[in-house]
Amino acid sequence: MLRVLTLNVAQLGWPLGIKNRQTRVLKLAKVLREELPDFDVLCFQELYRKRAKETLILWLKEEYPYYIVDTSPGRYWIGTNSGLAFFSKIPIAEVYKYVYKHFRGVENFSRKSLWGLKLHYANEPEEKIYVFTTHIQSGIGSEPCICKIFDYFSKSPGKNMTSKELKEAQIDELCKAVQEFAGDNSKVILSGDFNIRATSSLYKKLSQSMNNIGLFDTFEEEKSPIDTTVVGEENKRIDYIWCDTEGESIVATIFGEEGISDHYGVVGKIDVNN
Repeated sequence: MLRVLTLNVAQLGWPLGIKNRQTRVLKLAKVLREELPDFDVLCFQELYRKRAKETLILWLKEEYPYYIVDTSPGRYWIGTNSGLAFFSKIPIAEVYKYVYKHFRGVENFSRKSLWGLKLHYANEPEEKIYVFTTHIQSGIGSEPCICKIFDYFSKSPGKNMTSKELKEAQIDELCKAVQEFAGDNSKVILSGDFNIRATSSLYKKLSQSMNNIGLFDTFEEEKSPIDTTVVGEENKRIDYIWCDTEGESIVATIFGEEGISDHYGVVGKIDVNN
């Protein structure tokens, strides 16, 4: 059984995002080390701040000695990288990184991406095990005007797309990228912040695309304490764990209750030996 946590940690640089960044990341580190030490792989989104990355590495490296954080430069001089990160108790055999080609608005300044790991087991199972995480395009329309201005100079084929069209395009890119890295005869786990509500019509597109590559939503509504992954909102499950084998996931409310992020985590238990 592989135990996976995915969490948008809301560690944007100043002046963006929610406040108390360093206090929150310390709380996160303590919860993961002292209260919830049983995960095999941690998948983070919005881990942008350098100091936040350093703090998590310092606090978690004994329990999670294998980690990958994004230190690449962002777009332009004020941009950011993908904000993605993995911390793992299991050795990492290979790393895959794919930057989405379709983006616009505020994403002109970031490198929204898909990352993947191939895990290395001492007694490696017959099938290879891959874990992916991603952060899909946020909505268009509420960002500052400067973000829209950069659409005029962007070379992205998505610069004139609507939010829905952009997300659909990134989903298509994601599916091709997952298949490219994982190939056949493998177990695949895909996690992240998809910015798509499970109650929306776009979720049908997301679900169908995932099903087409053999992945299924693992959420167990009856076992989960709530059905949202965004703190303070109802019916807004936008963070997911998908897999192609037997597995289940529930929302972990502790991350919101402790004030760690504006997202709750999603905890998955995946039967990789099935």
